[in-house]
Amino acid sequence: MHAKTRGLTLIEVLIAITLLAIAGVMLGYFSTSFSATRGALMDTKAQTFARSYIDTLRARWAAYGDYTRTLLPGPGEVPPPQGYRYTITVYDDRGQPIARYTYQPGQPPPSVPSRSPLKTVELEVTAPDGRTLRFVTQLAAPPEGG
Repeated sequence: MHAKTRGLTLIEVLIAITLLAIAGVMLGYFSTSFSATRGALMDTKAQTFARSYIDTLRARWAAYGDYTRTLLPGPGEVPPPQGYRYTITVYDDRGQPIARYTYQPGQPPPSVPSRSPLKTVELEVTAPDGRTLRFVTQLAAPPEGG
């Protein structure tokens, strides 16, 4: 007479453990991939905003009067993407801060007179996840009649 045994054989248990391990690795891979894609999307939005802001600033400062007043674009001109914040700091040719503005809807940036021949603009954009990206450019004074 053969005795009936209940349960799984060692081979069946090993196969089940292997399949669970493979599924866990795949889940971890997809989770990491999703997180990286989300981070890249946030970085792209920050870069697009920074480029737009700096392009608007360059166009505005092409006029000597606006350049010497250090007139920055306001919140209505170049709004950041939803959930993003930014701070802009302008330095003179000696590295001294001329103006600093942290974005607040409806609050215009300050206008600070400065005849510095070269201004360094630092734009810090904070994404919704708290990461901050920093963009820096330098702008030279336009000719005085321009």
